[in-house]
Amino acid sequence: MQVTIDRQKWQRGEGDGEFYNEFTGNCCAMGFICLAAGIPLEDIIGLSAIDPKIAELVGNDIVGIQGKVVDLNDDSYLEDDEREEKLGNVAREAGIELTFIN
Repeated sequence: MQVTIDRQKWQRGEGDGEFYNEFTGNCCAMGFICLAAGIPLEDIIGLSAIDPKIAELVGNDIVGIQGKVVDLNDDSYLEDDEREEKLGNVAREAGIELTFIN
């Protein structure tokens, strides 16, 4: 699966694991992955990594990496280039290719 992450709409380096911030209109990396997997935006509003609903929405491969993705995405100590590289490596474990734009 190919996932494009728009840096201008990417919420990172902070947060509480929420996949989509409806106040800013920004997504974390898992939010972008969910959208690319065909999950409607309204289904990820309020969704976070600790929500048991995530497993039924995205499947086991993605569930297997979600904790790492959320941790890397929200790590306030990572620079974006390092964050992007590490997220890309983790995503490939589930057959996901991340592309960062803007």
